[in-house]
Amino acid sequence: MVHVIEHQVDKIEPDDADSLITIIDEMLSFTPEAINHIKELSGNIPYFIQIICKNCGDYAVENRRRFIGYPELEKVIQILTGEANPVNTIISRLPVGIFQNNQYSTTDPKEIEVLISTLCYLNKKFDTKRE
Repeated sequence: MVHVIEHQVDKIEPDDADSLITIIDEMLSFTPEAINHIKELSGNIPYFIQIICKNCGDYAVENRRRFIGYPELEKVIQILTGEANPVNTIISRLPVGIFQNNQYSTTDPKEIEVLISTLCYLNKKFDTKRE
């Protein structure tokens, strides 16, 4: 790692996001709906994709699943965002400082757009449940 040059990666192309999500397809597969939802929630930012996929992997191991669909993905997302309380799982709400000193920057509009759009998306779903 001595010769590694640090390079922050921003939003990647949709095909590259697909490749990142399906890289371990022989061990864990996502349905097409789940893949599209991961890309929508992450804004195709690799760091966000990795957070989501890693926790989906934990969910799959705990529940002895080989495939993750939209419902399972939503369970994981609800725990990560604090919308649902984790019960008998190693998945937990994302820590407060997880986006500090990495790709989260208040001066980068693209990242702010992703976070705001994700929050709006989740709040929109929450608001329709109350009606």
